[in-house]
Amino acid sequence: MYFTVLNETRTILAKRKLNGLDRTDTVSTNSALPKLSNTENLLAGGASRAAIGFVMMPATVIKVRYEVCEVVEL
Repeated sequence: MYFTVLNETRTILAKRKLNGLDRTDTVSTNSALPKLSNTENLLAGGASRAAIGFVMMPATVIKVRYEVCEVVEL
């Protein structure tokens, strides 16, 4: 899930770059991934991780509580 969201975020940032004033090459010559600056990569990774963490937190809490109950019952 994280990599899917990260890829979509990077693609959105690259399209935004194309539509904005910065018309530099947005596709790396050796890769199909969009070429972004270090700051844009940091923002894309942080936003993606935060979004997935927000979505997955309830499932993680339930999983951990279930694991604790299993250990206590033994």
